[in-house]
Amino acid sequence: MRKDKSKMYRDEKWLTKQCAGMKVRDIAQECGVSKATIRNWKRHFGLKRETNMCRVNASYFKKIDTAEKAYWLGFLSADGCVQNENNKRVSLVLTERDKAHVELFRQHIGSTHAVVYRPPTNRTIRGKEYLCSACYGVHVYSKDMVSDLINNGVIPRKTNSLKSPKLNKALVRHWIRGYFDGDGSISIGSNGQRLGNVEGTKSVVEFIHKYCPVFGKPYYQSKYNIWISAFCGNRNAIKLAKYLYNSDKESIICLERKRIKF
Repeated sequence: MRKDKSKMYRDEKWLTKQCAGMKVRDIAQECGVSKATIRNWKRHFGLKRETNMCRVNASYFKKIDTAEKAYWLGFLSADGCVQNENNKRVSLVLTERDKAHVELFRQHIGSTHAVVYRPPTNRTIRGKEYLCSACYGVHVYSKDMVSDLINNGVIPRKTNSLKSPKLNKALVRHWIRGYFDGDGSISIGSNGQRLGNVEGTKSVVEFIHKYCPVFGKPYYQSKYNIWISAFCGNRNAIKLAKYLYNSDKESIICLERKRIKF
């Protein structure tokens, strides 16, 4: 039976884990209650007050000079969230099956922030109610990392305004692989042929098409206000796999569940 997320803070095990990686204000927002409510339940369970003990390599994204950094910059461009208001943080929240990828990201940026669980919840988006699946995420509080990501193009509320990155040409395919893992897809049709696409802003999709023309000419889908570039056929899939997952060691970072479809 699915637990009501608005009552999850009454679960000692759940609240303890959330407190290891999130601030009281964020837990309260997730549960739809006041900060005082969360603090009261923390006291009830004997949990310690907030401290700033979590660590992270805050300068990780200051200079994008490795394949690893380029990959994560691309992935965050697609699936990350940067908040640059009072609560400056970088968040990566993925579906339950990709928990290991969240943990890998945390490891690479040298973070000790906890990977936290979010149970399935009902959410209202644009007037419609949806059931959001269970997720795991990490929330990293670092004004320096937020600033560096913004300088490298990963801006707050980026869905309709994300620009193509400015990178050394040798690192572009690693950024594209990260972006594809976040906002790309691949499937096998009934005829056994592979097909897939990437989607995003015009600037980003045209950038991907420029450096990886296996993805076809971008087109606009007005219903969802997004640009799409697609590929089809096993020959093109082989070309794309060679570009994304070249056998050199630097290409190891990827979502394995996508790679095996090639």
